[in-house]
Amino acid sequence: MELTKNPKVFEVIPNNFFNVLAGENKDVYLDCIFIIHDYLQGKTSFGCDRDELIPVLKEYFDTLETKVKEDTQDPGIRTRDPREKAFSVLRRLRECGWISLEITNNYKHYINFQGYAITIIDALRSLSKKDNSKVQGLVYSIYSYLHNLDTSTAMVALEQVYAGTDYLLTELKKLNSNIKEYIQKIYHDDVENDLEALLKMHFIDYNSNDIYGIYHRLKTTDNVCKFRPYIIDKLEEIKKNRMLLETICNDLIKLNKYTIYDEAEKYTLMSINRVIESFNSIDQVIDDIDEKHSKYVSSSIAKVQFNLTNNGDIPSKINTILKYMVASSKDKKKKSIDQVSDEEMMEGLFELYTQHMINNNSLYKPPRKSGEFLPKEINKPEEVNEETKSLKLERLTKKNIYSKQSIDTIVKTYLQEKDSIKASMIQVESIDDLKVIVYIVLYSRSSNVSYRIKRKDSKIITDHYSFKDFEIWGK
Repeated sequence: MELTKNPKVFEVIPNNFFNVLAGENKDVYLDCIFIIHDYLQGKTSFGCDRDELIPVLKEYFDTLETKVKEDTQDPGIRTRDPREKAFSVLRRLRECGWISLEITNNYKHYINFQGYAITIIDALRSLSKKDNSKVQGLVYSIYSYLHNLDTSTAMVALEQVYAGTDYLLTELKKLNSNIKEYIQKIYHDDVENDLEALLKMHFIDYNSNDIYGIYHRLKTTDNVCKFRPYIIDKLEEIKKNRMLLETICNDLIKLNKYTIYDEAEKYTLMSINRVIESFNSIDQVIDDIDEKHSKYVSSSIAKVQFNLTNNGDIPSKINTILKYMVASSKDKKKKSIDQVSDEEMMEGLFELYTQHMINNNSLYKPPRKSGEFLPKEINKPEEVNEETKSLKLERLTKKNIYSKQSIDTIVKTYLQEKDSIKASMIQVESIDDLKVIVYIVLYSRSSNVSYRIKRKDSKIITDHYSFKDFEIWGK
């Protein structure tokens, strides 16, 4: 692979360009840059009279709640007058090369954004935007360019194919990294033992960032396998068509992209081969995404189940002890062992539970007293009434009430002859009922259940819980 050389970025932008985003007031300067950019969007160019911008920035400083910090590079921004702060920001942006100042014939000061600054601002905005519409239909667009290719538009169509393929691979790699970040978040201290935070991250954050949406389209409507055979065959056909290649190379020379035919031909063939190689190897990237998505879903469900376990059985007790040990190890950094009283050390470690079952298969062998065995009369056991039988049966079945099979059976009971049912129609009278709703959503993406869910915008709010409503549909 040919390494990309340093593009000499700082021959284009000034050396102190990023100083405004490295000081104590970087958030203030970034807000002002976005405000100016938004204001100039409605203009015919990225420029306007300075007197127009000053009131806009003054209004921002009038409503600014956070205190402006001291800045040795720009002491003027610490002034109490919002208007002076606005002038100070424009002066600082000009010093760092974000804007230029032009004095017109009538002595008006005209502010313009530099061209490279607009590119940087667009990049900064893209970091916070959740717009993935450009990814949707990208593979189909590449297919369409090649399907409708003719001699007159071949060069332009291929340029779009090159750019689209590079963009597709970049977005897939970004998706891979984003899923990896969510896997790491599951084990973060702020989320790991917080059930509400785990559920919010799984059902709201993961979906609102449209990570699952992109992944879903990648496996359905934008599936690469649907279009890859035609794309590769068409590109191989172009490579073998000498007349078409000559037309493409001549068009590149006419546009002054290359001056020599051999260089234009080399660029075209290398670009076509790069696209073919990318589509042949894209399965590796998708397999890695599949693996990380599966790992995230299973890890998220496991963490939720771990935090929901609190019924007094052996796993629950181990769960409590592990949580105590983790909390104790973190507290050691804040408080030495000599400063901890016996009561504080024992608090939360022991808790009384009702023991539901004694395990006869335990490896522990209790000591037996040696002595003469005296046979006794065998008494007829008392008959167990139906109520006791039902109670014991209920205790036995309750252990597996949250398995996929049990939840699927419960959903079938809810649906009966109906096509769908809203979650808001399910009666929630206890914490167990609420757990059932949580597991219905958790298992909805599994192929082993006979239902699917459709999210709604309405929200269910009561005195004890709240969640977004959804519809349950049979498959």
